[in-house]
Amino acid sequence: MSPQPCSRLTQGALTTTTRAFVLLAAVATLGANASRPRQRVVEPQFESAKRVYKMAKSRAQRAATSKASHVHFDEREDVIASLELLCLLVSKVDKNPSCWKWCIIAAHGALQGALVCKLSGTAEIGALRKDLQSAWLDWLDNRKGPPPETKLASFKTLLKWARSPKRRIHSEDVPLKLSPAQTKDLHKLHDFRNQFAHYAPLGWAIQKAGLPRIILTASETAEHLMLNYFHIRMHLSGIQIRRIEGAARAVRVALG
Repeated sequence: MSPQPCSRLTQGALTTTTRAFVLLAAVATLGANASRPRQRVVEPQFESAKRVYKMAKSRAQRAATSKASHVHFDEREDVIASLELLCLLVSKVDKNPSCWKWCIIAAHGALQGALVCKLSGTAEIGALRKDLQSAWLDWLDNRKGPPPETKLASFKTLLKWARSPKRRIHSEDVPLKLSPAQTKDLHKLHDFRNQFAHYAPLGWAIQKAGLPRIILTASETAEHLMLNYFHIRMHLSGIQIRRIEGAARAVRVALG
């Protein structure tokens, strides 16, 4: 018996039924796929960047914790701390003349630290004793054995080197200019500081008339070195620059 052709209505019903079955099958497939755990496909570059971010975040957290529990210094912060201490002390010398001792020590510390900043160079050995500079160069080349000591040259030697054209860090570095009178004052400051730092049993009187001039010379020289030599200033933050300017200004007002 030959098959009879379907009417248009019958064909439409079959088509609608077929579509319904296809739709139900698609929904079932989607549901099955949705129930499976998705596998993350992560690009290697994204994973690398994520690791770098986690490392940077961890370092920042450690640094924040360290700042909360430690006091941090470097050669520049040492100079600033000495200038700020000097700024506090100069206002007290009229009522408490013994504060001149601490003014001398603070001014000496600020200037010596500034000389170290000027002379150290990229290897950070330019302010060390001559024999130790050679020892450090040998050690940096070979890395054999323990590193040498890090003892500074004497204050008067540092002052001499800072004024010498042979001790320039780079072509734009210029020697420190001091008059003979200023150099004499700074040498005297060093002698006073040594007397206080290694005080022997004796009576000692210092003429107060010259102390403001000597300490002001040291403060202004330290400020000049820190702010007018690019290889030093480039390592200072804006806050540190303002701290130096403010402390040196206060010393000028008090002693000038």
